[in-house]
Amino acid sequence: MKVCVIAPSIFPVRGDLIYGGAEWIIWQLCQQLAKHDHEVTLIAPKGSDVPGTNLFETVEPDKSGDEWGAFEKYEYAFDFSKDFDIVHDHSHHALPYKLRCLHPDLRIAHTCHGLQTWGYHVPFPVFYGPARLLTLSTFHQDITKQPHGSCAGAMGMNSRTVIHGIDTDVYRPCDRAVVSDYFLVFGLMAPHKGHTLPLKIWSDRKMANMSTGPLIVAGEDNFVGDKKYVRTIKELCEGPTAKPVANYIGGISQEKKIELFQRARGVMLPFITKPGEAWSLIALEAQACGCPVISTPNGAIPELIEQDKTGFICKDDKALIEAMEKCETLDREYIASRIRVRFGLNSLYDSHMAIYEAILKGDTW
Repeated sequence: MKVCVIAPSIFPVRGDLIYGGAEWIIWQLCQQLAKHDHEVTLIAPKGSDVPGTNLFETVEPDKSGDEWGAFEKYEYAFDFSKDFDIVHDHSHHALPYKLRCLHPDLRIAHTCHGLQTWGYHVPFPVFYGPARLLTLSTFHQDITKQPHGSCAGAMGMNSRTVIHGIDTDVYRPCDRAVVSDYFLVFGLMAPHKGHTLPLKIWSDRKMANMSTGPLIVAGEDNFVGDKKYVRTIKELCEGPTAKPVANYIGGISQEKKIELFQRARGVMLPFITKPGEAWSLIALEAQACGCPVISTPNGAIPELIEQDKTGFICKDDKALIEAMEKCETLDREYIASRIRVRFGLNSLYDSHMAIYEAILKGDTW
């Protein structure tokens, strides 16, 4: 099968990328397609590197998210109806998908990598195109089905959920004896990630001379729109007195991230903004390392965590504190094994191939 994969233009697609969840998934997908002897053409920003693919570089990575320059480059480079069996668009603005939905015979799908209304540049194709929208979770699927504009992420379209897996040979639990006593808050330094919630808990308990154990706060802090929020988190970590509340370390490498997950008592992902995350790569990565995840019931989190088995879904501060105390009772090998079964690379490949085969048969949804 000849597959064209179109990446966003914000980051390059490569295996050593520090930040970029969609790019990481695209890298894994391309690797699996190539491994199974499919001919893969990857359209991606300059600096991308995916062994086994035909790479078509477009523009310099652009953190503003403007994809027009890249779109214009590859729009005239290929005859998408003849050069490929399947076109899989992952771009954030979905320009190729929207425009090519005008051609019912074109075998194209689009994976939406977040909650967004696509209010960019081109009319939304729901009324005149073959809908082949792919979503990240059942929650994401339900949101996108709602009438366009009725809520954040609404598109008024049916979709199918595709599994996004990870390489569980890379993420492995360490020996229980070397697990440390710290908790980890991890995620992009953005308000909806909710770093402030555990920091408040730690600060209040320290002021009351209550023991909570060390707290490490990590996550990408360069590619952020709100630098004031980064400063706020750093100040909260420093604490109101000379005694720090938490250790702020900011952006880290993939290797360091895995090490932190392996040794943490638990990782906290306190998503506080509704409707919530469409999916969470971090939740899978942490669990694949055997680390319990403590989170809130917003978004797709209930689909990714088995309550009281691989982590804890908490509705309030009291439940978060109780969850911290229960982390050590969970079986870290079981946590990792569940991710291997549900979200390994075999699941990623099989799920995508089922979608591609449906498109080749002419299915729309």
